[in-house]
Order: sequence, then structure tokens, then C-alpha cells
Amino acid sequence: MVRAPFSVCFDFSGESAALREGVSYVAPDLGMIPCDGGIRVSFCRAEENALSVVRNGDAVTITYDERIHAFRALSLLAQHIDDTAYQTRETCYFTSNGVMFDVSQSNTLMTVDHVKLMLRRMAQMGLNRLMLYNEDNYEIEGWPYFGYMRSRYSEADIRRLDDYAFALGIELVPCIQVLAHLIDALKWPSFSGMREDRACLLPGEERVYAFLEKAIVAATAPVRTKRIHIGMDEAMKLGRGNYFDKHGYVNAGEIMLAHLNRVMEILHRHDLEPMLWGDMFFQRIFGKYSYYQQDYGNQQANTVPVTLPNGMKQEADLSYIKNYPQDARLIAYGYTPDTYEKWDMIINQGKLIERDPVFAGGIWNWLSFAPNWFYSFNSAIPQLRACKQNGIKEVFATTWGDEATECPINAVLLGMQLWAELGYAEDYDEQKLRERFEFITGADFDTTMLLEEIDAIPGTLENNTEGFNASKCLLWQDPMFGLLDKELFGLEDEIEAHYRALAPRFRAESEKDSDLSREFGLYAKLCDVMEYKATVGCRLKTAYDAGDRETLARYANEVLPELLARQRALYEHHRALFYDQNKPLGFEVFDIRHAISMQRTETARWRLQQYLSGEVACLQELADDRLYRHAAPSFDTHLSYISLISGSRISYNASSTMSDKSGKKRTGDMPIFT
Repeated sequence: MVRAPFSVCFDFSGESAALREGVSYVAPDLGMIPCDGGIRVSFCRAEENALSVVRNGDAVTITYDERIHAFRALSLLAQHIDDTAYQTRETCYFTSNGVMFDVSQSNTLMTVDHVKLMLRRMAQMGLNRLMLYNEDNYEIEGWPYFGYMRSRYSEADIRRLDDYAFALGIELVPCIQVLAHLIDALKWPSFSGMREDRACLLPGEERVYAFLEKAIVAATAPVRTKRIHIGMDEAMKLGRGNYFDKHGYVNAGEIMLAHLNRVMEILHRHDLEPMLWGDMFFQRIFGKYSYYQQDYGNQQANTVPVTLPNGMKQEADLSYIKNYPQDARLIAYGYTPDTYEKWDMIINQGKLIERDPVFAGGIWNWLSFAPNWFYSFNSAIPQLRACKQNGIKEVFATTWGDEATECPINAVLLGMQLWAELGYAEDYDEQKLRERFEFITGADFDTTMLLEEIDAIPGTLENNTEGFNASKCLLWQDPMFGLLDKELFGLEDEIEAHYRALAPRFRAESEKDSDLSREFGLYAKLCDVMEYKATVGCRLKTAYDAGDRETLARYANEVLPELLARQRALYEHHRALFYDQNKPLGFEVFDIRHAISMQRTETARWRLQQYLSGEVACLQELADDRLYRHAAPSFDTHLSYISLISGSRISYNASSTMSDKSGKKRTGDMPIFT
């Protein structure tokens, strides 16, 4: 993005000398040309948890506490460069405010250069912690199958990113898993004997802890920080898999605690400071009062009445809290649009366990091609208000890649800006957010907010409060027997008009120079496809039932060929964008999805031609009745790709036929391919 250039003379005297390298990274993005003349910028360090910019003509003084504040201040100066008397002061409510990018589940491992771009945007926003959520996309010496045939960061990659982040005042925190969420690694025979189930390591096994020590060393060696995020969330069946076979029934909470203490021994040996997700522990301690109420076989043991730090009365297992290691920073987290009171409760539950919990929310990029801003905004605003009221000093926003999410990473920039602005103001200010976002990214705020309309099709509730992921479900489902078609009958005209109206809005923005121009091009092509694809199954079923051969012929000869051409254009744009921003391995997943979708369009055309020519007497795909997914009208959310594309089984569990190196048949403790 090109900005109107202006000359700046920087004074890097004293402590501000540490800013020189970082300024050289962000200055070009801000239109600043360092030279001996022009505007004179002096930096002044002051330990007051605030930043300020004071300009008097060509003289500017920036006061900052942490280095990250100086870079945010520079972007504020550049944003208001035409104001020769510009002054502002901001309170910094959090000592650490950042973002976590999922680079594993999404199959999108950003290139080093693209992470650097995101780091510069973070610096301009004022976000000072980056986590790259990494299940098996890093290298561990002696474990070649860890991340095998998946894009990985080398130690040199991480070191380069850490150097770059450090210059910008951003802490790069390793974020790995030491228990569950390791399905992509554990599928390989080299992990035989180390699995609790298909995704979880087997606690208590010495080989597991030898492996984890190597993993922890590999993850932390290239970075300056001593902090590490060790995961340990959602160990769904802990104690009910191979652990049960070896030890009999043990409460999952007790297994968690024993495993955590073994991992803590490793961390202590390397002087590391861990943080970990709190769901398994909250559920164990607070039971029915926990936000995380899914039953993990982790029920409470001995509960007593307690008073939380905010005065709320509950019950908790204090004996379990007593054994929790106090130097393991617990993360209270949640993503739903709940009330301030709910987040206040969760934070104070965290305080009862560990005096200073970290809090994490989410930028909803994981449902489909487009972000869900209703969920993102209506969770973050009350969450961060509750954090401020309770004195929480460390927060971060997650992005996730559930099921290889199709949403490109730059689409979350608005969510990042939201978290940044909430970190430097007491309350939410939409106008301030709009101005900051448009200045930093060059993208139009209203059009970016419009992205959520890609999923909020006619028929969904206002603001799509169900979180229906239409741009995933209706794009990938079959054109001849869409498993969600029953919900759409009667809405065809409205849905087609909806996507027809969105496409030119995104196309116009794609022609402007911004951080989201290529993403808007993707969304324009997506809407082009969805204009036909979302309703094609309904149209064909209606015509077939009515014996309307004219409409069937029009679809076979005109509509489906046009749809196929639009699908091809979407695929090619998606592919080019992916390979530009990410390391190459991983797009094969999207290749498969696009290829199946296009081939099924071609097969639908072929089947219609068979029927119209009299080669077949009926089309079973169109003859069968359509059913509601839940036996009643309902727009579902979090539907998986596998659940959308066929009523038949399309995967095969090969675990009973694959062999380990020993030549012994595997016992079926986990599937190889799913």
C-alpha cells in the first residue's frame, strides 16, 4: 500500500536507540522517509503505562513506556500527518495484548515474509505478543515423522521471525501441544506405544516425556522469551483409551495433573515459564459452574462452597486447586457472544485457581471463507471490559483453522485492530476503530464488515446469530442432492439476489491498493459462484419434480457450464493467494475440495444430459425426498466438510491393515486416514 511520503528526522538518543531497527521496518509502510530535514521526531521513555504524541509544527515528541507503544504512536502521527498541532494520549490497559495464528489445523503455514507483514501491522496497531499455534509444523531433531509432508518452520525461520519481532517490541511466544491435538503427528507408526488415542499422547510413558523434552527444546531454542504456551486443552477422551487398558479407570483430572507435573519438571530444567489452556482444569474444579461443560470424564471429586474474588458464590474442589502448580499460568478463554457477567465469572474462577490468569478470546475466522464479525465483536467487547475491571494484564485473540479453514489470514486484520483499540481505550469506539483500520490496512471498513454477509444468507436469523457457515456448507455440498437443500426451498430468488448484490461490492474494493485487495477479489469470485451454487440443488429438484424439462435443459446447457467456469476462476484465485502467502504443503487439501466440487458440477451436467436424451429413465439423485438435517428447519453451524459432501462414507480406516516397522499388525488404536 503506497502512502503519500513525508520526510522525518528521528532522534534516537538514549534508550530510544533500541527503536532504530524497528522504525526502519515500519517507516516505509507509513510513508515516512528518514532524512536530515522534515518533521523532527524525538522519543522520550517514561514508565507511566501510557503513550503520547505531541506535535508543534515540525517538532514532535513521542512519549512511550514499552517499545511497542512507540510504534503505535508513530502510526498515530502518520495517520494525522496533516494536523500540525496534533496531540493525543492513550492509556495502555494491558501489559501484553496480542494474537495467536493457527498455522497447523488450517494447513496454512504463513511464509516468513508474510508473518513479517503481520508483525508490522501488529506494531502499528500496538499489539505486542505473537503466538504461532504449532502442533507439528516445526522441526524436532531425531523425529523426522513429526510434521512429515507438512510445511514446517525451521529453527532458522523462527530465529529470523524472533529477531524481526524483537526489533518491533513484539514478544514471539512458542505455542505447542504437549498432550492432545496431535492427530497429524500421531498417525505415523513411529509414535506407536505413545498414543492414548488418535490425537492424544499417552501420559505416564517415559518415551513420551523424552519426546516432549526434545519438542520443548526445539520450540524454545530459537526465541528470546522464556515463556511458552503448552496447550493441554480438549483432551476429550483422556483416561478412556490406551491409558485405561494399562491402568484401569483414573479420573481425567488426576491424569491431567500428573502429566502437567511431569511436563513442569522439563520446563523447570530449561528455566521456562509456561501458560496453558484452562478448560480441563476449570471443568474438573467447578463442574456445572464451569463455562467448559463438556464431559471429559473429568468430574469433580470433593466440592465445597467457595466465594470467588468478585463475591460470587459457587462450589469448587479446593483440594485439586491445592495441587495445581502455581507457576503454570492458566488461560481462561472463551469465544461466544456472552454477557459481561459470564466473563466476569470465568475470570474470577481463574483467579481462584491462579492469582493472575491470562485471558484469550477469538477472531471468528474458523467457520468458513469469511469472518463472523457478530461473534467476534460481541465476544471481545464484554470480554475485554471484564478483563479491565478485574485487573487482568495479559490477553490475546486467537484465530483457528478448524478443519482446514478456507478464510485467508489477512481477513482477520479488522479483528486484530478491534483488540488493539480495546487495549488502548476504556470503551469501544467504532469511529476510532474505523479510522485506525482504514489507515493501517488501506481497506474500507464498511466493505470489510460486509464480509459476514457472505454467510448471513436470507433465512438466517438477524446477524446470523446461529453462526451458519453458508460459504462453506453451500459451496461444497453436492449440486444434485445437497444435504442442506431442504432448508433453502422457497428462498432461492432471495439467496441468488443476495450474492449477486455482494459480488460487485467486493470486486470494486479488490481494484484498490490495500492489505485486503486480493482477498476482496477472492470474495467477489466466491459470490459469483454462490449466486448459482447455493441454490442449484433446489432449482434442479423443483424442476425435476415438476417435469420441467426446459429448465433442466437450461441448467445442463447454460447454467452448469457457467457455474463450472466461475468455480474454476474461484479456484485459481484461491490457489494463487494461498501460494503467495503460505508455504506450499497444505493446499492439496483445498485442491481436493475444489476438484471434487467442480467434478460434481460436471457430473451433474452429464447426468442431466443422460436423462434428457432418454438414456436413463430417472435420476435417483433428484427423485429422493429432501429431509431437514434436524427433522425441522434449522441452519446448523460448525458443519464439517465430510458431513456436507455425501451421504455415503468417503473415508476409510486403514489402521487394521497398516503395519508398524516390527511387522506386527496395529491394534486399531487410531485411524491412519480420516
